[in-house]
Amino acid sequence: MTTTKILFSGKHLFVNANAEGGQLTVEVLDGSGVTLRGFAADRCIPIRADGTRQMVRWQSSSDLSRLIGKPVRIRFYLVRAQLYSFWVSPSVSGESLGCVAAGGPGLNGWVARQHYQCRFLCERNIGIPRTTSFWFAVLTIVG
Repeated sequence: MTTTKILFSGKHLFVNANAEGGQLTVEVLDGSGVTLRGFAADRCIPIRADGTRQMVRWQSSSDLSRLIGKPVRIRFYLVRAQLYSFWVSPSVSGESLGCVAAGGPGLNGWVARQHYQCRFLCERNIGIPRTTSFWFAVLTIVG
């Protein structure tokens, strides 16, 4: 599964996924669809757990800061795994800085934060079922 072109200002990619008994790997592509050096799927440390805040790491790094403000695509490879959401956070703790995709008491899915833009992707953007929620911190979808 590959996203549309996105821009972000965070440093670390996180997923909410269940990969128990399988695995999830990720690669980052430039705007043209070419895999970026250091962020190939075969260099990604596979996620093999069930968790709501799992940092994606590559053998060389987990820091995406050199890609801030550049159009990229993110490609997910799932083997007997389920991906529920993903986001880019400025913090290694994985805080989303305002997007709450699932809502909660008194929350309708959005919390406004100054200087941050959050936007849901839906079926028309990347061709996935609407039952899958994707959420982002400090991310903008581009043409």
